[in-house]
Amino acid sequence: MLESYEFLINFYPLIIFSLLVFALLCLALRKNFSLKFDRLILNLPLFGRLVFYQQNAHFFLVFSLLIKSGISVSNALNLAKSSFNNAFLSKQCEKISEFCEQGLRLDEAFKRVGMFENLVIGMLSVAMKSAKLDFMSEKISQFYELKGEDLMDVFLRILEPLMTLFVAILVLLLALGIFLPMWELNQGIKF
Repeated sequence: MLESYEFLINFYPLIIFSLLVFALLCLALRKNFSLKFDRLILNLPLFGRLVFYQQNAHFFLVFSLLIKSGISVSNALNLAKSSFNNAFLSKQCEKISEFCEQGLRLDEAFKRVGMFENLVIGMLSVAMKSAKLDFMSEKISQFYELKGEDLMDVFLRILEPLMTLFVAILVLLLALGIFLPMWELNQGIKF
Protein backbone atom coordinates (compact mmCIF):
# COMPACT_ATOMS: atom_id res chain seq x y z
CA MET A 1 0.00 0.00 0.00
CA LEU A 2 2.81 2.36 0.90
CA GLU A 3 4.66 1.49 -2.29
CA SER A 4 1.70 2.47 -4.45
CA TYR A 5 1.43 5.77 -2.59
CA GLU A 6 5.13 6.48 -3.17
CA PHE A 7 4.77 5.49 -6.84
CA LEU A 8 1.85 7.91 -7.29
CA ILE A 9 3.72 10.71 -5.52
CA ASN A 10 6.86 10.22 -7.61
CA PHE A 11 5.23 9.65 -10.99
CA TYR A 12 1.96 11.59 -10.92
CA PRO A 13 3.01 14.03 -13.70
CA LEU A 14 3.90 11.09 -15.94
CA ILE A 15 0.59 9.37 -15.13
CA ILE A 16 -1.44 12.52 -15.87
CA PHE A 17 0.51 13.11 -19.10
CA SER A 18 -0.01 9.51 -20.25
CA LEU A 19 -3.75 9.72 -19.48
CA LEU A 20 -4.02 12.91 -21.53
CA VAL A 21 -2.11 11.34 -24.42
CA PHE A 22 -4.35 8.29 -24.23
CA ALA A 23 -7.48 10.48 -24.28
CA LEU A 24 -6.22 12.49 -27.26
CA LEU A 25 -5.26 9.29 -29.07
CA CYS A 26 -8.75 7.90 -28.49
CA LEU A 27 -10.29 11.10 -29.88
CA ALA A 28 -8.04 10.97 -32.94
CA LEU A 29 -8.84 7.33 -33.56
CA ARG A 30 -12.53 8.06 -33.04
CA LYS A 31 -12.44 10.58 -35.87
CA ASN A 32 -10.48 8.29 -38.18
CA PHE A 33 -12.36 5.11 -37.36
CA SER A 34 -15.77 6.51 -36.48
CA LEU A 35 -17.51 4.34 -39.06
CA LYS A 36 -16.01 1.13 -37.65
CA PHE A 37 -16.46 2.30 -34.07
CA ASP A 38 -20.13 3.17 -34.60
CA ARG A 39 -20.72 -0.17 -36.34
CA LEU A 40 -19.12 -1.87 -33.35
CA ILE A 41 -21.46 0.01 -31.03
CA LEU A 42 -24.45 -1.21 -33.04
CA ASN A 43 -23.23 -4.81 -32.70
CA LEU A 44 -23.19 -4.67 -28.90
CA PRO A 45 -25.86 -7.04 -27.55
CA LEU A 46 -28.29 -4.80 -25.67
CA PHE A 47 -26.85 -1.32 -25.95
CA GLY A 48 -26.49 -1.56 -29.74
CA ARG A 49 -30.17 -2.30 -30.26
CA LEU A 50 -31.08 0.56 -27.93
CA VAL A 51 -28.92 2.98 -29.96
CA PHE A 52 -30.37 1.63 -33.21
CA TYR A 53 -33.97 2.13 -32.06
CA GLN A 54 -33.33 5.59 -30.66
CA GLN A 55 -31.48 6.78 -33.76
CA ASN A 56 -34.14 5.43 -36.13
CA ALA A 57 -36.94 6.97 -34.09
CA HIS A 58 -35.32 10.38 -34.54
CA PHE A 59 -34.59 9.76 -38.20
CA PHE A 60 -38.14 8.74 -39.11
CA LEU A 61 -39.62 11.61 -37.11
CA VAL A 62 -37.44 14.14 -38.94
CA PHE A 63 -38.15 12.37 -42.24
CA SER A 64 -41.89 12.56 -41.56
CA LEU A 65 -41.74 16.27 -40.77
CA LEU A 66 -39.73 16.96 -43.93
CA ILE A 67 -42.20 15.02 -46.10
CA LYS A 68 -45.12 16.87 -44.46
CA SER A 69 -43.49 20.18 -45.33
CA GLY A 70 -43.48 19.24 -49.03
CA ILE A 71 -39.83 18.29 -49.55
CA SER A 72 -39.15 15.52 -52.06
CA VAL A 73 -38.27 12.04 -50.79
CA SER A 74 -34.64 12.16 -51.95
CA ASN A 75 -34.05 15.60 -50.43
CA ALA A 76 -35.82 14.55 -47.24
CA LEU A 77 -33.54 11.49 -46.98
CA ASN A 78 -30.45 13.64 -47.46
CA LEU A 79 -31.61 16.15 -44.86
CA ALA A 80 -32.87 13.57 -42.36
CA LYS A 81 -29.60 11.65 -42.39
CA SER A 82 -28.09 14.50 -40.38
CA SER A 83 -30.31 13.40 -37.48
CA PHE A 84 -28.10 10.32 -37.08
CA ASN A 85 -25.33 10.65 -34.50
CA ASN A 86 -24.06 7.26 -35.60
CA ALA A 87 -21.75 7.45 -38.64
CA PHE A 88 -22.58 3.91 -39.76
CA LEU A 89 -26.33 4.59 -39.82
CA SER A 90 -25.69 7.85 -41.66
CA LYS A 91 -23.69 5.91 -44.26
CA GLN A 92 -26.55 3.41 -44.62
CA CYS A 93 -28.93 6.33 -45.17
CA GLU A 94 -26.65 7.58 -47.95
CA LYS A 95 -26.91 4.14 -49.56
CA ILE A 96 -30.71 4.30 -49.33
CA SER A 97 -30.63 7.71 -51.00
CA GLU A 98 -28.36 6.36 -53.76
CA PHE A 99 -30.68 3.40 -54.34
CA CYS A 100 -33.64 5.78 -54.63
CA GLU A 101 -31.72 7.91 -57.13
CA GLN A 102 -31.05 4.76 -59.17
CA GLY A 103 -34.79 4.24 -59.49
CA LEU A 104 -35.66 1.85 -56.66
CA ARG A 105 -38.75 2.46 -54.59
CA LEU A 106 -38.16 3.60 -51.03
CA ASP A 107 -39.21 0.30 -49.46
CA GLU A 108 -36.94 -1.65 -51.83
CA ALA A 109 -34.02 0.65 -50.95
CA PHE A 110 -34.59 0.08 -47.24
CA LYS A 111 -34.84 -3.66 -47.86
CA ARG A 112 -31.61 -3.71 -49.87
CA VAL A 113 -29.70 -2.09 -46.97
CA GLY A 114 -30.77 -5.04 -44.82
CA MET A 115 -30.88 -3.36 -41.43
CA PHE A 116 -34.59 -2.78 -40.99
CA GLU A 117 -37.34 -5.11 -39.84
CA ASN A 118 -39.81 -6.56 -42.31
CA LEU A 119 -42.59 -4.68 -40.55
CA VAL A 120 -40.91 -1.35 -41.29
CA ILE A 121 -40.33 -2.30 -44.92
CA GLY A 122 -43.96 -3.38 -45.19
CA MET A 123 -45.14 -0.11 -43.68
CA LEU A 124 -43.01 1.83 -46.16
CA SER A 125 -44.44 -0.26 -49.01
CA VAL A 126 -48.00 0.51 -47.93
CA ALA A 127 -47.06 4.18 -47.50
CA MET A 128 -45.67 4.40 -51.04
CA LYS A 129 -48.79 2.75 -52.50
CA SER A 130 -51.22 4.89 -50.51
CA ALA A 131 -49.26 8.18 -50.74
CA LYS A 132 -49.23 8.48 -46.94
CA LEU A 133 -45.47 8.44 -46.48
CA ASP A 134 -45.51 11.29 -43.95
CA PHE A 135 -48.12 9.56 -41.77
CA MET A 136 -46.46 6.14 -42.00
CA SER A 137 -43.00 7.57 -41.27
CA GLU A 138 -44.40 9.09 -38.09
CA LYS A 139 -45.89 5.69 -37.16
CA ILE A 140 -42.52 4.02 -37.83
CA SER A 141 -40.91 6.60 -35.54
CA GLN A 142 -43.41 5.72 -32.82
CA PHE A 143 -42.76 2.02 -33.45
CA TYR A 144 -39.02 2.45 -32.91
CA GLU A 145 -39.64 4.63 -29.87
CA LEU A 146 -41.84 1.94 -28.30
CA LYS A 147 -39.29 -0.77 -29.11
CA GLY A 148 -36.61 1.37 -27.47
CA GLU A 149 -38.73 1.85 -24.36
CA ASP A 150 -39.43 -1.90 -24.14
CA LEU A 151 -35.73 -2.66 -24.49
CA MET A 152 -34.92 -0.09 -21.81
CA ASP A 153 -37.40 -1.81 -19.48
CA VAL A 154 -35.62 -5.13 -20.11
CA PHE A 155 -32.28 -3.45 -19.48
CA LEU A 156 -33.50 -1.98 -16.20
CA ARG A 157 -34.91 -5.35 -15.11
CA ILE A 158 -31.48 -6.89 -15.72
CA LEU A 159 -29.67 -4.00 -14.06
CA GLU A 160 -31.76 -3.98 -10.88
CA PRO A 161 -30.46 -7.28 -9.40
CA LEU A 162 -26.93 -6.41 -10.48
CA MET A 163 -27.12 -3.10 -8.64
CA THR A 164 -28.49 -4.87 -5.56
CA LEU A 165 -25.56 -7.29 -5.70
CA PHE A 166 -23.13 -4.39 -6.12
CA VAL A 167 -24.55 -2.59 -3.08
CA ALA A 168 -24.42 -5.82 -1.06
CA ILE A 169 -20.74 -6.26 -1.95
CA LEU A 170 -20.02 -2.66 -0.95
CA VAL A 171 -21.77 -3.16 2.40
CA LEU A 172 -19.82 -6.39 2.94
CA LEU A 173 -16.52 -4.63 2.22
CA LEU A 174 -17.46 -1.80 4.56
CA ALA A 175 -18.43 -4.23 7.32
CA LEU A 176 -15.21 -6.21 6.84
CA GLY A 177 -13.22 -2.97 6.91
CA ILE A 178 -14.73 -2.14 10.28
CA PHE A 179 -14.79 -5.57 11.92
CA LEU A 180 -11.52 -7.14 10.71
CA PRO A 181 -9.31 -4.74 12.67
CA MET A 182 -11.45 -5.40 15.76
CA TRP A 183 -11.07 -9.15 15.36
CA GLU A 184 -7.32 -8.79 14.88
CA LEU A 185 -7.10 -6.71 18.05
CA ASN A 186 -9.13 -9.33 19.91
CA GLN A 187 -6.75 -12.08 18.82
CA GLY A 188 -3.73 -10.02 19.90
CA ILE A 189 -5.01 -9.58 23.47
CA LYS A 190 -4.11 -12.49 25.78
CA PHE A 191 -5.77 -12.86 29.12
